Amino acid sequence: CVITFCNKEYLDKARKTIKDLAKVKYSGNIVLMIGDDLLDDFGDINLESNQRFAVKYFHDIDRSYAIGKMENKQFGDGRQYNKTFQWHKIHCFDSYFKKYDSCLLIDAGTRIFKPIDKIFDIEHKNRLLAHSDAYPDYNRTLENQFEKFYFDKLFDELESRYNMDADYFQSTVMLYDTNIIHDNMVNDIIELGNKYYNCKTNEQG
Repeated sequence: CVITFCNKEYLDKARKTIKDLAKVKYSGNIVLMIGDDLLDDFGDINLESNQRFAVKYFHDIDRSYAIGKMENKQFGDGRQYNKTFQWHKIHCFDSYFKKYDSCLLIDAGTRIFKPIDKIFDIEHKNRLLAHSDAYPDYNRTLENQFEKFYFDKLFDELESRYNMDADYFQSTVMLYDTNIIHDNMVNDIIELGNKYYNCKTNEQG
């Protein structure tokens, strides 16, 4: 299954990605995850008339607690305040997707010009595969994803629990075996996001 997601603002970008999949003759399942602003009005989104294409609604993730804790401090590029829908991505780990053996999540707006079938052939049993965000020089590590200056105690707690010197992945494209999904996975990630609200890039950290 290929998954992408969008709100109303990114609907046209999602359409481009879905059309690209058709152009490269991808014949597998496609799921478009939508949120609250498209629940009752997603227009002609089902443009491919493809039985393997599904629109799946998931509720918007409430970031009000984390935003309140950040106290309007400005760090990163500000997406923690103005692009909270990026958190919708973590719904790709909902138990709904266990009906498929493997999923490839692609951000809406990603352009596809060649067949993607070989991607699913990459060995990924019980794994999630994604590209390093620090490529090509690998000078950045996981600690770069979290604000330290304003939230030093929170960062110290992160360092005490996790290896912040580790490489980290870019969440734009992710291939994973759905065996990694467990029933509380989405809620667990939401809880982590609320606990470590000093993430500079929303769900990615």
